[in-house]
Amino acid sequence: MSLYVLDTDTLQLFQDEHPLVISRVQDVAPGDLAISVVTVEEQLSGWYAQLRQAKKPERIIWAYRRLAAAVRFLAQIQIVDSSHFVLFSIGWPQAGSHRSAACLAHTPLQAASVTGWIRGHPG
Repeated sequence: MSLYVLDTDTLQLFQDEHPLVISRVQDVAPGDLAISVVTVEEQLSGWYAQLRQAKKPERIIWAYRRLAAAVRFLAQIQIVDSSHFVLFSIGWPQAGSHRSAACLAHTPLQAASVTGWIRGHPG
């Protein structure tokens, strides 16, 4: 089994219904698709920022609705929370020898088989 980990930019393109991204994601079995916990944090942080900046009631309501929609959407996708994967996703240099797997997994729609690495068995 291969695990296809979408980075934040690719996930956003998927959410925006970019035709090429939609096509490529549909070629992957739902159980083989994942995002990193870093992507979850980045998506939610964006909506938190919108809420902090909102001044008008209609904008606040809009931001809360979009935040709720984002949470529901993200909850449907497998979330990778491996500590080494997270450290490389944020560019932590001391994460060690798993750099190649993390870079592959963080490349938009790259067919990266990182399942063994995530389970603690580097390939």
